[in-house]
Amino acid sequence: MGKIYSIVLVICVILSSCSVSTEQIRREVLSSINEEFQNQELDISIQNFILVHEGGNHYKGILTTNEDGEIFKYEVAVVCDGTNYQWKIEDDGVNTSGTVESTEQKTSNSSTPRQVIINNEYDFRAYINNRTFQSLEDNLKWKFVNSENTWYSVGDGQYVPFGTLEVIKHITEIEGTIITFLVHSPYQNSTIRFSFLTPNTLFDQEGREYVMK
Repeated sequence: MGKIYSIVLVICVILSSCSVSTEQIRREVLSSINEEFQNQELDISIQNFILVHEGGNHYKGILTTNEDGEIFKYEVAVVCDGTNYQWKIEDDGVNTSGTVESTEQKTSNSSTPRQVIINNEYDFRAYINNRTFQSLEDNLKWKFVNSENTWYSVGDGQYVPFGTLEVIKHITEIEGTIITFLVHSPYQNSTIRFSFLTPNTLFDQEGREYVMK
């Protein structure tokens, strides 16, 4: 259990615009959460906050914090009507310290990387946020930006929007986490199917292999 379990109040704030993006709402809510932590004199460092539009006025967020050297994740419910928003931390926090191991954390004498446990779609989106996927067969390269839910094609230093990501299958087993998702491109009227075997291997529907960087 993290330190934030006692925060059950709902914050209402007036937005400066009647038409706001998910990223604008995310920044406003993040600022409000930071302010609330300071008001309650909580020694908490926010590591990440992602926000996904669920539909209508409802958004769901995942707040990642560092509390005394341990990593916690909290679900945050957000409602926004275009002028006002309100947020609420809904759970007591899950300690995920040591769940995901980065390349830098792997020891040189370990031949098999530790498994990565991804508990839900929000964890997955946070895990691949702002990461690039390089094909091992050709020059194809992709990048995902979670705040925009946009899958980009990368080439010559330029990022071209390709489509939106939709998770269609999520399986966590003893040997690791397997996730299959679709990228829908309204620009090319096409859909690409990817299978992601964490921690760093991705395959498309044609069997092309990518490495996450």
